Amino acid sequence: MKKNKEIVRYLIWGVIAILLNFFLFIFFSQFLNIIWANTTTFFICILFTYYTNSKFVFFKRMNFNDLFQFGLLRISGIFIENFILYIFIFIGINQYSGKIFSSAIIIIWNYICSKFFIFK
Repeated sequence: MKKNKEIVRYLIWGVIAILLNFFLFIFFSQFLNIIWANTTTFFICILFTYYTNSKFVFFKRMNFNDLFQFGLLRISGIFIENFILYIFIFIGINQYSGKIFSSAIIIIWNYICSKFFIFK
C-alpha cells in the first residue's frame, strides 16, 4: 500500500512537473531554438523535481550529494529526451507532439533512477 501511495505522489508531482516543463518549453521556444529551449527548461525542472521528490514523494532530507547525483541522472535523461524530440521533428511530426511523447518516456526513466539510485 505504501508503494502505491508513493507512485501516486510521484505521478501527481510528475504531472505538475510536466506541465511546468511544457509551458516553459513553449515560452523558451519563442526565442531559442528547440533543443536549447528544451535543455533550458530541463535544467529549471531538475531543481523543481528534486525539491518535490525529496519533500513530497520519497520524504528524504535534501542534501547537496543527492542533488548532484539527481542532476547527473537527469542530465542523462536530457540526451534521451532531446534524441526522441529530434527524431520526431526530423520525421515531420509536430514539435509539441514530440515533446509530449518524449516527456512520457522520461517520466518512466526518472522514476526508475530516483527510486533505485537517489532516494533508495
